[in-house]
Amino acid sequence: MSGGCNSVQEFPHRWMRQRSFLWEPNLEITSWARLPIYGADFGWGQEIYMGPGAIGYDGKVFVFPGQGLDGSFLVALRLQVRHIDAFQKFFYEDI
Repeated sequence: MSGGCNSVQEFPHRWMRQRSFLWEPNLEITSWARLPIYGADFGWGQEIYMGPGAIGYDGKVFVFPGQGLDGSFLVALRLQVRHIDAFQKFFYEDI
C-alpha cells in the first residue's frame, strides 16, 4: 500500500510530519491545569520550568499552571504567523 506505515512505531512520526501545519486556524487544547507538575524532587534543586519541550503541529495548545501559588496559568501554543493577530484579538476581546 503506497504511503502506508511499516510499523506501529512509525505511525506517529509519519502522522506528525504530515500534520505539521493544518493550514487552518483550528485549535486543539490540552489542559494540564490540575496536574501536580511542580515540586517533584529529583535531587537537582527546584525546577525552573515544566511544560512541553516541543509542540508538534500548528494549532496545538497547552494550558498549565504557573510555578507560583498565585493561581496563574501559562499557555504554550503553536500558530502560523498569519494567524497570530486574529488569535490575539479573539483571546483579549472580553478581558
